[in-house]
Amino acid sequence: MWADERKRFYRVLMLDEPEQYHAMIHRLAGASSAAAINNRGLAHAEIGDLDEALEDFATAIAIDPDAAVPHINRGDLRKRQGRLAAAIEDYAAGIAREPNDPRFRRTRAVALHEIGRYDEAVAEYDAAIRLDPDSELSWTHKNRDRAAARMPPSPIDA
Repeated sequence: MWADERKRFYRVLMLDEPEQYHAMIHRLAGASSAAAINNRGLAHAEIGDLDEALEDFATAIAIDPDAAVPHINRGDLRKRQGRLAAAIEDYAAGIAREPNDPRFRRTRAVALHEIGRYDEAVAEYDAAIRLDPDSELSWTHKNRDRAAARMPPSPIDA
């Protein structure tokens, strides 16, 4: 079921109330596994403790540098902070570890698109589409076309 067995320990936290995130942080206070520390970072991010979240993601990466998810999560947080160049680096690190995850490719494509690196964005959208051709995320195709339309003409076309 899971391409990477370790990935199943990484969660998307979908709690209802801030108190639940605080409880999760408290419960994971003594965590030592990369997955648990990553999840604590997600809880910190959800309640706005961004510095703590970044610290947790960095710790998770240091513990398990081959895990893609903490790189992607840190990238998401950096993107949220408006630090797109740093986010793109984190996304690239996640993709280097799991090159066949179309979600990671789409995430990086969007960030590249946002900073005007349209040729790279198109390449990532294309990779995501190749990896998940039956995806129902039509926005991937639409965004790919929007990025392609913004690319300068190639010298051959000029």
